[in-house]
Amino acid sequence: MRSSRVQINKEPKEKDFIKVAQQLTYIPIMLPSISQESLLSSARNTSNQSSKPLTRRRMNNHSQSRLSLHTKKSDLTPLTIRSHSPVSQFQQQYFDAIKNDDCEQAMAILINMMILTVDQDNLCQLIKTFRVASLTLLHFREYGKSIIYAKNTIFLSEFARDFETIQWALLHLGIICKQLQKYEIGKIFIKKSIEFTWFMQNQDEELRCYEELGKLCYFNRELELAKQLHDMSMVGNQRSDSILTISKKGIQQLINNYPPQQISIDQNILSKIVDFPFVIRATKEDRDTQNRYLRQQKLECVYIDRMYPQSVEEILNKVLQNHNFFFEIPIPIDSSYKVVKPKSRKDRIKSTQMITWIKLAIEKQKNPEYKFQPKPPVEKVEKRKLTLDQAVTERVKDKIRSSMEIIQEIKCMKPKNGDVIRLTHEKDHKRIHEHSKKELLKYAESSFLNKNVKVSFSLLIQ
Repeated sequence: MRSSRVQINKEPKEKDFIKVAQQLTYIPIMLPSISQESLLSSARNTSNQSSKPLTRRRMNNHSQSRLSLHTKKSDLTPLTIRSHSPVSQFQQQYFDAIKNDDCEQAMAILINMMILTVDQDNLCQLIKTFRVASLTLLHFREYGKSIIYAKNTIFLSEFARDFETIQWALLHLGIICKQLQKYEIGKIFIKKSIEFTWFMQNQDEELRCYEELGKLCYFNRELELAKQLHDMSMVGNQRSDSILTISKKGIQQLINNYPPQQISIDQNILSKIVDFPFVIRATKEDRDTQNRYLRQQKLECVYIDRMYPQSVEEILNKVLQNHNFFFEIPIPIDSSYKVVKPKSRKDRIKSTQMITWIKLAIEKQKNPEYKFQPKPPVEKVEKRKLTLDQAVTERVKDKIRSSMEIIQEIKCMKPKNGDVIRLTHEKDHKRIHEHSKKELLKYAESSFLNKNVKVSFSLLIQ
């Protein structure tokens, strides 16, 4: 009787594990191989349970045996099988590619994961994968491709009404424009991102947008505006009602022009893809896919090595033609901020005279015998009385003298804290590169991680 019960419980376990093994061999890239014998042996180990009543001593022995079974590295238990799911395998391969600075391998893994999410009909996971792909390309300084993937992220997020991702993608485009020194275009992206933060009432992202917009203004030599935006990023912004009203109406009209909201990946999305790294084609075989549209129409996603011959300027202009940028708000100036008007010529003269008197009073206090010594007069040469050769010689001397004086002043100049910004990437490029790599891996882990899959990536991040 005992053997018959064990035999009855063992058959469905073997079938279930065979199905898992068949699903794992479907992935189009090379994955870690899992043999059916090891899966079946783990199924046998987990299914052999005794029918004797459990005493306290027997319960302790039983728990210790189960603990040792799950901690063995050679045997595959259900926990380790769950960690060998396709998603976790993609994660581990992606982490290895980033550690080796292999951009092509990392992007190939992400594109295969996109195809897998389309087969699984998971639009939210597809959006997350495009976000990670855009960040990966920015990490490897592939700015044009990063812009295209961010544009595709916005396109997919409009179907899912994922306003948080749309706001992130617009801010991401502004950061890319800062790297490309396209400051005016970057302002357009970040201002639109600020409007979405107002719409979502997300103050954290709003402050971050003010900081990035201030950086763009600083590099564009708009120092007063950059200082104000920096202060706004620290304490917030007291927005005027007029700008909020205009922005609210514009965003609401923009959302009304979005395509109908949906969750599944069907013809409405797949028929409009242009710059995606995969294409949809017909197949004669019946595929076991969770996507209803692909299953009914007998279609499949195929990886394609798409080339992007456009320049960065052409890609940015194409992005700006999107309906998201039909209207634009001015830079949101804090109403409590007082703009310092430039002084008139008389006021400047008065201020310089006051400064001179203060300096004289300080010198008199230090040395009572101090007398004001004006600068020696400049020798003026009457150029009309010089010949042509003498005039050219004097002009060349003035040019050389002025340039040498400027060079000497620059050498003797001592920078102040407010005049110099020390950039860490200029100081230690390797360290900042490794730091950005770790941040990218952490973001990828949070984006790919499934609630049902628990994988430890601490060894890969180190």
